[in-house]
Amino acid sequence: MIRALTVFAVLVGAVLGVGWFARTVLHLGCLGPTIEGWGCLATPYPAVLPGNSAQLFLLGELVLGFVVSFIVKDLVWSLAGFVLGHLFPRWAHRAATEASTMQTQRGYRLR
Repeated sequence: MIRALTVFAVLVGAVLGVGWFARTVLHLGCLGPTIEGWGCLATPYPAVLPGNSAQLFLLGELVLGFVVSFIVKDLVWSLAGFVLGHLFPRWAHRAATEASTMQTQRGYRLR
């Protein structure tokens, strides 16, 4: 979970950094023609949001997507385990009682 959260945070930071660089340094806030009294005709990012904070809105969408994906993953795996446990009870019992392949047999006691 920590590794996924770190990768997610780095990607969000990269998206926000590129967005800031494109708007402030490269002046790509408007890609189309600008008409007097009308404004820009082709903006690549949403500009009219509460508080005029488009990047915070996008960050909120990304965080919401991340949380929803973890909830959906947990629900799917829990439901799959429940259904398979009821369809194949012997397999579920055998999987619960078998020793893990990651554990090694030791001939000596650990303190």
